[in-house]
Amino acid sequence: MNQLKLSLSEDKTKITNINKQSAIFLGIRIKSTDRKYYESKVSTATKKDGGKYTKRAPHGKVKIYLPLDKIVRKLEEKGFVKNTRGTRYGP
Repeated sequence: MNQLKLSLSEDKTKITNINKQSAIFLGIRIKSTDRKYYESKVSTATKKDGGKYTKRAPHGKVKIYLPLDKIVRKLEEKGFVKNTRGTRYGP
């Protein structure tokens, strides 16, 4: 951190275990899906020396939830899209 001359604000910095609760980063909610719904994928791989080892893939998946209403509103404000029929958007 000193090399880049960055500082962390204790009020804004939060370490979150993504497997237990969601986190909000730059206005986007990030969360991990429940592991019980995914089976662990196990495969066998070969080492450079010819030996074998077992690889195990992560159980859950990471999901990103975007605040689409805020994004569309901002695009409208900037003139990139317009609401043409009440619910439909176009350039």
